[in-house]
Amino acid sequence: GGPGVQITRYFTHDSGGITLYITGSVLNLDNCAATYRVHIPSTLEGKDTLAAAAMMAFASGKKIGLHASGCATTQFWGGTEEVPIINNLWVFN
Repeated sequence: GGPGVQITRYFTHDSGGITLYITGSVLNLDNCAATYRVHIPSTLEGKDTLAAAAMMAFASGKKIGLHASGCATTQFWGGTEEVPIINNLWVFN
């Protein structure tokens, strides 16, 4: 549900994880510090499918819905902000 968010840019980490910058914010039940970006870790089962859906949505300008579970600090960003870990992603028409 919800209105969905737009991916404005993304960053691929050398570990294989992906950070998505989004408009709006994701439901943040774990109280992560930042919600303008979210993370798909390389260790998440199904990561390749989530990444493919996210890249398709980004390339076509479609909005996505996200569900997060837990927080992560990505090494590239200096370890200063925890962001939501995405474990479910869907694309809106």
